[in-house]
Amino acid sequence: MFIDPKKYQELLSSGKLEEILRGSEKGKGLVIGNPKVGQNFESFKKTGKKYSLDIRNEDILVVPDITVTDAPYLQRNSIHGIVTDRGTCIGHGAILCMYFEIAFVVGTINSTNLLKEYDRILIDGEGGRIYRVKEV
Repeated sequence: MFIDPKKYQELLSSGKLEEILRGSEKGKGLVIGNPKVGQNFESFKKTGKKYSLDIRNEDILVVPDITVTDAPYLQRNSIHGIVTDRGTCIGHGAILCMYFEIAFVVGTINSTNLLKEYDRILIDGEGGRIYRVKEV
């Protein structure tokens, strides 16, 4: 779920956010959701449906990297946020996320190992930060 900058500042100042990862700055968007961790976009694929992902509105996809071949997944699904282990703010993944207007943080190094699906996280694309939400 997208949040506005005022709500973000309120959560920060109230101590309800714990910074757990940093990545490349210059991403876009503020999104709260649950991480859905996989090795690639194929990990989330719906059975028998080409380029259709088994995701919910509040899922933030966490993958090692985004490549050009992932573009059809980004185009055909309602993805609100993406976090990657690898990549830079001028790499393929970042450019695809910007094009499809998806909030993202790339280059976190170990997000696929650290984030768990039961976590509630906030991604701050512009600051390149990922927070665990203590309570909302």
